[in-house]
Amino acid sequence: MFTIGIKELQEEQMATNSYKPLWILVEVRSGIPVAVESFSDRQSAEIRETQLRKQLNLENDETGIFPIEVNVESKKSP
Repeated sequence: MFTIGIKELQEEQMATNSYKPLWILVEVRSGIPVAVESFSDRQSAEIRETQLRKQLNLENDETGIFPIEVNVESKKSP
């Protein structure tokens, strides 16, 4: 997984922020991103990643999980 080394930074950022992140799983085949899935919790993303990795050629393909902060603004109609 290419998120090794970034994981500690992500956990530190999450500990200092009070937001609940959206977890993004990216599937890369032969260097080309082919799918992106979102999850409300890291555990669900990791379960899906485990399922995906069973189908991948691990010499050429990769997955990664990333937390993102999503700001949702509601707009009132005039």
